Amino acid sequence: TGEPTLNDDGIEHFRLGSFKEKPDAKTAEHYLGTGRYLWNSGMFVWTVDSILGELERNVPNHVQQLSSAVESLGGSAWEEALAKSFSALQKISIDFAVMEHAQDIRCVAGEFSWRDVGGWLAMTDFLSEDSSGNHTQGDLHALDSSGNLIYCEDPTETIALLGLSDIVVVRAGGKTLVARKDRLEDVKKIVEGMGS
Repeated sequence: TGEPTLNDDGIEHFRLGSFKEKPDAKTAEHYLGTGRYLWNSGMFVWTVDSILGELERNVPNHVQQLSSAVESLGGSAWEEALAKSFSALQKISIDFAVMEHAQDIRCVAGEFSWRDVGGWLAMTDFLSEDSSGNHTQGDLHALDSSGNLIYCEDPTETIALLGLSDIVVVRAGGKTLVARKDRLEDVKKIVEGMGS
């Protein structure tokens, strides 16, 4: 954080000294150890004028490309013009393109609960659980089965389990994944092998 807490219209905030996106592990440990850094939740609020000014200053080609598409807004060529403009843009996040270089950044500190939903097992926090520890979205009929995770994109779909424990069944997009919980880190390998 930069300047001490400011208060505008009852909202306490900081003026940031700088914004650093995805520092390496050693740098992140240093930042956190000082107690003077806050973690970015990825939520931004800005006026149209302020973000447009930062875009024009930091990624002028993006503004130029998208401005040409805006000329087609409301017409039959809008979607095609937008797709053409986007395909010509450098692939860079708003964090790297703008926020690391932005001027006059303000930050509101917050306390948030957080769950890593980067994997299927995290879904157990969000799905209903039966008396055998099966976490389910879908119509589950289980006999002698416990500790399983069952997810059906269509919650009316029926899955039956017999004598199974610690497996994951995912039905989505007309495809089915069945895996032991302890092998979920290998899902990417099998998906890559399947192609599209």
